Amino acid sequence: MLERVAAELVEATEALAKEEYHLFKDKPDYIRIYLNVIVTTAELKLCAFRPESVSIDNGLISHTQFKTVPYLRFRKSLSTKLVEDLNLSELTHYNLTQAKENTVFVVNSSHIMDFLNKFEIDDSIFNRFK
Repeated sequence: MLERVAAELVEATEALAKEEYHLFKDKPDYIRIYLNVIVTTAELKLCAFRPESVSIDNGLISHTQFKTVPYLRFRKSLSTKLVEDLNLSELTHYNLTQAKENTVFVVNSSHIMDFLNKFEIDDSIFNRFK
């Protein structure tokens, strides 16, 4: 279910970014950053396990550790769109996978302000636009 919702969110975010790009492309100092964020009332849990503890016979995991978290980052290739700005001379499976990978943040609603306050964007992203 998370993958379906995340894929729909990524598609909507990409459409919004593309639309706004055409509206503001003539303003050189106008920078927009788009984030995919799902806010939920669900309790978020991470499961830590060793891959070798997964039974090939039945898919069960023998040793796990669950931890409740306020928010998490979900990364996956969710877009079905073509990658437009990938240099074909440098095309590798890894590059293509990386270019199509998206990040969706999943945040428990009671921790949204903490998430926003702690969220940081690396300053190097702004150097690309100078």
